[in-house]
Amino acid sequence: MCSSNFAVDSNLVMMKSLDVLGCPTAISTAMDPSSRPPRMKQILAWANEGKLKPRVSHRFALAEFREAMTAKWNGEVLGGCVLHP
Repeated sequence: MCSSNFAVDSNLVMMKSLDVLGCPTAISTAMDPSSRPPRMKQILAWANEGKLKPRVSHRFALAEFREAMTAKWNGEVLGGCVLHP
């Protein structure tokens, strides 16, 4: 269980078409390591079925890795960023 709670009205999320991101899995897995294998099995099954769509908000050329790291550190990246060769 997370040590801090944050509540958002679901109607606000739907009306404003907001994305709600969060994952307390790392915390709960640390508290109960036996929960990890079945979760990973399900996640890998979804990935193999093409049901997961990673959130990538930024793309950078590999030569721009400093800009990518700065964007990540500054909280500009939502989800993840990709570096292309």
